[in-house]
Amino acid sequence: MNSYSIIICTYNNAEMLHSTLSSITQIDTKDLNVELIVVNNNSNDNTENIVKGFTSSSIPIQYFFEKKPGLAIARNTGVRYAKSKYLIFTDDDILFDKNFLKAIDETFKKTDAMAIGGKIILKYPCKRPGWLSDSIDYMYGKIDLGDKDIPFPQNMSPLGPNMAIKRAAFDQYGKFDENLGLKGGTETILRGEETEFINRLASQGEKIFYSGKSIVYHVIKKERLKKEWFISRFENSGKVVKHSVKKLRFRWWKFSLKYMSALLLSYIFYILKKERLTFYAKCKSKYFFNIIK
Repeated sequence: MNSYSIIICTYNNAEMLHSTLSSITQIDTKDLNVELIVVNNNSNDNTENIVKGFTSSSIPIQYFFEKKPGLAIARNTGVRYAKSKYLIFTDDDILFDKNFLKAIDETFKKTDAMAIGGKIILKYPCKRPGWLSDSIDYMYGKIDLGDKDIPFPQNMSPLGPNMAIKRAAFDQYGKFDENLGLKGGTETILRGEETEFINRLASQGEKIFYSGKSIVYHVIKKERLKKEWFISRFENSGKVVKHSVKKLRFRWWKFSLKYMSALLLSYIFYILKKERLTFYAKCKSKYFFNIIK
């Protein structure tokens, strides 16, 4: 019987955390040993009271307070206290399909994966904005590679809302990089501590798989349904590339051409009154500009 530790890190999101905990206590855990670990990353709302309200849940819950802000730090705290062979990471704004965990367990059983990522479906709190294109909603963490279990494509990796990693990976390759990721209520330029860790595993030849029937729903916050939020994310993504791409100075002209092309397309689509395409091209121009500037 496989054992799983589900780790949720939370910061000042008590209302949505209640819905997340309610949802996760409804998943199918038959024939599995499961514990739930909630790491409060220095919240000043009623997070602790929300978690205590679930102590009689069918899934044993452990609560920890991590004073030092940082999602990577909080995740490492969860890893430190987890007792299971498999560690599952998710967020405090997620709802779960009943078979979410069973599907991950099946994928681990039939593959030699060191890490697994599942399907992430977006759930909007209101009508989807007319300017929001399918080409950029991946910024909300959307992942859908179909319903079958397959190796993750090389240009993709599991994301925080639905990610499972063997405990052995942390014993062998270290912890999440605490210089990356969210810090309290602010977003650092260098996000993606989970992506960096997965890339670390892959670089050592470890197998990363996609579990097509492990499904979660990411509830999008209303404040993120703004153009300014997307532009900021694309700008920061460009800064990440600038910091991480080696020998970038030899390729600056390629990024410059892509920047000018995206900028030109944004004007053309604006004239043609193609709202979604206009905003998509504008976001890409911001991305390339922050690589080359």
